[in-house]
Formats: sequence, C-alpha cells, structure tokens
Amino acid sequence: MHYIAARIEEHPEKYGVLKTAGEYLKEIVEKPQDYIGSLVNCGLYKFTPEIFSKIPYVGLSPRGEYELTDAVSLLAKDDKVKVKQIQDYWLDFGRPEDVAKMTQLLQEIKIADQEKK
Repeated sequence: MHYIAARIEEHPEKYGVLKTAGEYLKEIVEKPQDYIGSLVNCGLYKFTPEIFSKIPYVGLSPRGEYELTDAVSLLAKDDKVKVKQIQDYWLDFGRPEDVAKMTQLLQEIKIADQEKK
C-alpha cells in the first residue's frame, strides 16, 4: 500500500487538493480554480517500488514538467493509495521565499534547544 500525507488548509487553491473516497485517494487536482475541498497534499509520501511502474505513463504537465503527483494519481485509480491526515505542524516548502521561513524556523528551534541545556 502507498500513503500520502494530507491536512486541511484554509486556502486549498494554493495546493494540490485531494479527492478521496473514505481513506483512499481518488485523484489529486493541482491548484484548482474552483473549490473542490480543503484536504491538501503535504508532499509527504510512502511508496513501494510499484510507483516506478507508473512513471512511463506520466506525460508532461501543462507547466511542462513531469509531476510525481500524476504517478500517484495513477496508483490511486487502482485504490492503492491511502490518505493519512496529519495534525502536527507543517510548513509548505515549495517556493524560493519559503527558504527564508524555514531558515528562521530552524534557527528558532536551535535557540530553544540550546536554552533547554
């Protein structure tokens, strides 16, 4: 079985939104224009080697890229991907400006760890 981590987001239009049936993924819709749900892809996965069998069927996306999520969606069509909703802290790390946010967060964690000692 394959797994994808998800969480509820206030602005799901900025992410890949997950369509589900129970605990199973049915489809990932990247940055939908219209509201289809608020459960979004966190970009955390657990795969078996079977994921590689879907790679040859992935074509170029409208953005001109080969998208991992397209391979995940192909597995989902066979009911082979379960969705695990996370409640813990999560920070999107998909844009260049996120590097500064992550750097600050890691520095704060380092300082907090040093203060505990």
